[in-house]
Amino acid sequence: MTDRNIQLQKIIDQNPGIQFREIMRSSGLKNGVLSHYLGKLEKHGIIKVVRGPRQTRFYSPRITEDESKIIKALRRQTQRDLLLALVKQDGLEFNELVNEVVKSPSTVSLYLSQLVQDELVEIKLENTRKRYYIKSRMVIDQLIEDYRPSLLEKPTSGFEDIFNSFNLLHSKIVFVLLVFVFISLLISQFAFADVIIPPQEYIGYFDFEGVYTVGGNVKNQNDYAVIPTITVSVIDGKNTFTSTLQHVPIPPNTDIPFKIKIPEITGENPILLDADLKFIKTEKSSIPITIIYDKTLIKHDDGHVTGRISNIGNQTVFNPKILAIVHGHEKVLDVVHNIEYIDKIEPGQILEFSMYPDPSITEDIFFYSCFAPVDTTVIPVVAKKNNGDFNFRYDSGAWYSAAKFNEEGTTLTMRGYNSYPLETYANFEFPQISGKEKFNVTVNDKPVKFIQSIDDMGFWHVAFTVGPTSQGILKITGFEKGLPPETSKIPQWVKTNAGWWSTNQISDSEFLEGVDFLFEKGIVVVTPKEITSQSNWKLPSWIKITASWWSEDKISDDDFLNMIENLVKRKIIII
Repeated sequence: MTDRNIQLQKIIDQNPGIQFREIMRSSGLKNGVLSHYLGKLEKHGIIKVVRGPRQTRFYSPRITEDESKIIKALRRQTQRDLLLALVKQDGLEFNELVNEVVKSPSTVSLYLSQLVQDELVEIKLENTRKRYYIKSRMVIDQLIEDYRPSLLEKPTSGFEDIFNSFNLLHSKIVFVLLVFVFISLLISQFAFADVIIPPQEYIGYFDFEGVYTVGGNVKNQNDYAVIPTITVSVIDGKNTFTSTLQHVPIPPNTDIPFKIKIPEITGENPILLDADLKFIKTEKSSIPITIIYDKTLIKHDDGHVTGRISNIGNQTVFNPKILAIVHGHEKVLDVVHNIEYIDKIEPGQILEFSMYPDPSITEDIFFYSCFAPVDTTVIPVVAKKNNGDFNFRYDSGAWYSAAKFNEEGTTLTMRGYNSYPLETYANFEFPQISGKEKFNVTVNDKPVKFIQSIDDMGFWHVAFTVGPTSQGILKITGFEKGLPPETSKIPQWVKTNAGWWSTNQISDSEFLEGVDFLFEKGIVVVTPKEITSQSNWKLPSWIKITASWWSEDKISDDDFLNMIENLVKRKIIII
């Protein structure tokens, strides 16, 4: 067994029930590399992977199914607090448990029911009063003793608790009319001003694999951020092919390049038409990453570039990517990005990156320009499925196109291309249909090692590595028939919390955790937003009326988000 395999086995043995991102942090391995090695360990039975409807957890094969249930509970803050309270004093009544864990009655009821359902806790009726007792106490005591640092001393996110419970409980909320509170706070997203793609920085060409590629540079000349939508049209003989891309948010007075591949084009002389560019106004600051322009920024003889980036801000930036434009002596040749997956860059940290141009242009490269750091790199895709549109996204160093489902809607195929001479990664994000999907991945009908997981917004992720200079037909099976139910961009648990808070079932800080989650995930953006200690969070009580209104669907999600954004901007809410 290699040193890397031993390292990963040790991390999982010492931290049973650990999740993929925690292993990434502990091992320092990149997403694709880690996925590869975990897949090999699972195949050889060295680790056990438990894929639940919302999380994937990793265990030593020595851990039994009953033990994994206990460990899963101990890794969730509220369930852990309930179990520890009963370890300390078995046979507590409901109100005593509420006082022990310092949570709202509705929250305690929810998690206590889950523990009973998982047969970790049982209810006994004593003198007409319900009391709660631990089952399998010896097993729980032994697990706590064996894995105390991992299960008890490591902080656990309350978000995971709430997220895993949002669809298990609904609360009845009182409605009070307060029209003027939110109508005055609504703001329009749409705007019109100078966002352009300069003609000299807009190109179409056939890449090394023979795939027609369109690249360009979007310049936002406004003093506010925008989200552009780019529609590219190409005439190929008697046919006109069109492809639309929703670009990443572009901060004020910033350029960010884009790239689109259109494999349907096969003619020798396609004609690239002017791009149709639309955009909406948004909130987005420039991310605090800068390219270090010194002797370490090098264009090598084979045309690729290596260099360094630095985080000059005071916050960690997750999943950054660097884009750039490649120039020849007379024209733009290509749009490129860093080939390595970068998990995160801490404040003050310096990381290396490398960029490889398409092999078809390496001899013509003169220089690179418009280096643009971004922290939103996912590419949206729409595929027809069961008489409707199935929307999903991916992030990758490779390119994927021609997404298509089979007639049953259970298998997705795409064309994949990696023209770079290095291994890269792919991470696909799919909405749930049943929550029970179990995927399989092949390329050219050969099995591919992959990791299936679910994020805290409830989306499936399928991640795998992509070989150097490769292309083929990607096939992902295991989709449920039909289309995903309509879902809000706001997790249901945040809305449930708003209802509970409006009726005084949870504290201000518990409600504000949900609001803070919206900022953390970029669902709401306020610029600039200062970091505030949780102990200094505050909000006026009159907002409970609007929270109640929203929880009963009397106002829309967008109305609520606009109100929160406006109140934080005006420092009426401090978070």
